[in-house]
Amino acid sequence: MSALAIIPFDYGSVAPDLAGRLRKQAERIRERVTQQTKDMIETGRDLAAVKEATAHGTFAAWVEAECGITPRLAQMYMRAAEWSGENAKLISHLQPTAVLKLASKSTPEEVRQTVEERVSRGESVAPRIVDELLRDAREKKKADAVAAEEAALSKRTRESRRLRAERIARERDETHLRYEAKRRASAEACAELAALLVEHLPANALSRARDIFDSGDIPQSQYESGERVVPLVRDMDALREGRPPLPAPSIWIPQPFRSEKIGNAIVFCGDCRDVLPTLYPVGHILTDPPYEARAHKKQIRTHADVASGRRSELGFDAITEPLRTFVTEHAARLSKGWALFFCQSEAVGRWQGAIEASGAKYRGPAIWVKPDSSPQFTGDKPAVNFETMALAWCGGGRSVWNGGGKRGTYTFNTNGRMRDGRHPTEKPVPLLRQLLLDFTNPGDVILDPFVGSGTTGVVAASMGRPFIGIERDPEFFRIACERIETAHSQGPLFADNDNRQAELLPVAPAA
Repeated sequence: MSALAIIPFDYGSVAPDLAGRLRKQAERIRERVTQQTKDMIETGRDLAAVKEATAHGTFAAWVEAECGITPRLAQMYMRAAEWSGENAKLISHLQPTAVLKLASKSTPEEVRQTVEERVSRGESVAPRIVDELLRDAREKKKADAVAAEEAALSKRTRESRRLRAERIARERDETHLRYEAKRRASAEACAELAALLVEHLPANALSRARDIFDSGDIPQSQYESGERVVPLVRDMDALREGRPPLPAPSIWIPQPFRSEKIGNAIVFCGDCRDVLPTLYPVGHILTDPPYEARAHKKQIRTHADVASGRRSELGFDAITEPLRTFVTEHAARLSKGWALFFCQSEAVGRWQGAIEASGAKYRGPAIWVKPDSSPQFTGDKPAVNFETMALAWCGGGRSVWNGGGKRGTYTFNTNGRMRDGRHPTEKPVPLLRQLLLDFTNPGDVILDPFVGSGTTGVVAASMGRPFIGIERDPEFFRIACERIETAHSQGPLFADNDNRQAELLPVAPAA
């Protein structure tokens, strides 16, 4: 059966009298939905007539004041009426949500034709089926664009890309082999230590040692927390019961890092230089990597620093050129769409060079303006109240986003009720939410290789987006997991909508 078909309800699975009532209720509900669609189309025609009769600029004010709807919703109704045309009777059998999706300017004509053909055959076309048809059309468009781009490349460029892809694949394989060897050595060491403890410790001391190892209080490796102690306890139990320890793994086990799976999110505790080569492609990348060395040096950062006279550091290393090159190369390999990198304005040129060298397309900078930024505490120059983002398009063909022709300037306060405050360079939730609305779509997997305290993951959870995060600092990893888990426990806080402003949407208090 086609994935785009709706399975008929089995009325034989319920009692006959209930089946009769359900059929009647379904008929009444279908009639109401049909009437809603007809009313929407008629409303769109009325709105179009008013717009044609009024002067420029009058229509939007009239719609909001007299009809109680936004100009955007009015525009959607008018597009639905225009699209329905002579097929209004046919289209009236669709649900209003499906009609609005099909009437959108971005909907390919072949999708509309497919829906019209299916409705004319008497088939039911629910909004879910329209979504699947639109997704298939987008994937086909992307594939066609990639094929066209590949065909237009010179032989030298194609060879360069092939060699780069082979090098990245080789690095990933080497990482896998390195961790396989590391796991084998760890397992063998655990087996040896367990044998020594069982052989030489008295029963009471052995039992106490096992409890200590099993308590989780012993600090673990940054990349393999739990990977040493758990096998040790397991091997001790085996030896005490007269069984041989389990053999060391002989093949690489995927994701050899400590990780936490939270809903549709997964967060790795490890260095992105180790984790990224093991990942498969994602939808988009949104990340806040370390800034340049100048931003990380000791300086007066807060009012508390002014009062105490101290100069504080950020507490983690600045970015290096090899790391920048590594991240952009893997972003070009992993992202099927956008890669957004927060950076200083002075570093935009460096990010542009790294992005273009990776084979991705540099699409210019965007700016985050911070109205509540700190003043210049030294008083000898103007304070900087903005940060920049380097935008890279890693997909095929022309870049696409949901912002239309609007400017790439985002004005959001640094501080607010949603701020967690446990990371020195935390970005505001409303800013990241607006970026995800503008640059990503529902269902896209979001990757953040420098997850920090997890704000990107929190926003992704509130929007229902799948998320992958990487953080090498164990404490920030713990904080990120805690915040993302809290966000997931509350569920998606709103449904995605093309161009709604993030700052107007309800948000959860920070964990």
